[in-house]
Amino acid sequence: MLATIGGNIVDSKVPLFDNENSYTYAIDGKRVMSRKKDWGLPIPVLPGDRTITAGFEQGVYMAYAKVDATLVAGHAYQIHSSCNTRGLGAKFSHCDFWIVDSATGKAISEIARGAIGGRPPVVLLLPR
Repeated sequence: MLATIGGNIVDSKVPLFDNENSYTYAIDGKRVMSRKKDWGLPIPVLPGDRTITAGFEQGVYMAYAKVDATLVAGHAYQIHSSCNTRGLGAKFSHCDFWIVDSATGKAISEIARGAIGGRPPVVLLLPR
């Protein structure tokens, strides 16, 4: 039995602004090839100790960080982020990422910080 992990799409509710999109960029260094419209959908993952590369995108702002977590078979997880991309004139510098168990709402990972404008890590490209 597999675990699943999905992204987190937060509707900005503001016209002309893109949603805050947190998504799975890679699992154990292997790129997840999903389209933006599918970022919130669950991705099957082998249970056990995993390194999830989380991504964030809102308009031109992007960030990435590697988050280590132990995933349990049959459980569903979701990537969450908190980024300082709000407010006019704000200095956009970073996003914090963590993984949450969807059933309990509790974090199962430490927080990992990624810089806004950071480049995605080099990973193997695998088709879905």
